[in-house]
Amino acid sequence: MTVANPCITCGACCAYFRVSFYWAEAEVGGGLVPDELTSQVNPHLSCMKGTESRNGCRCVALSGEIGQATACSMYEKRPSPCREFEYSGYLGVPNPDCDKARAHHGLAALPIIWVEPAA
Repeated sequence: MTVANPCITCGACCAYFRVSFYWAEAEVGGGLVPDELTSQVNPHLSCMKGTESRNGCRCVALSGEIGQATACSMYEKRPSPCREFEYSGYLGVPNPDCDKARAHHGLAALPIIWVEPAA
């Protein structure tokens, strides 16, 4: 059984958490994340623009409507926190952070169902 990735209709995490990462993941440090989409947090960390604070937080790279249809405009160049974040229920493992972000946007928690990931 293959299940579609629920992230493509969600986007809640991209509009709830600060997406911070080691500064060298940005182009200026030899990484992939476009410099113009980042803000400096401190000498060691950068974050995605738009996620600097929780009030009105929304990653600048997020397009679409949360809970309907979303996409990352720089998916192939996204930083490590985005690559590592799994939706709640992925491989049968709950993710309370996913649940928290979804609840903040009025979305129900995802079911915890074991399915083989799509190839």
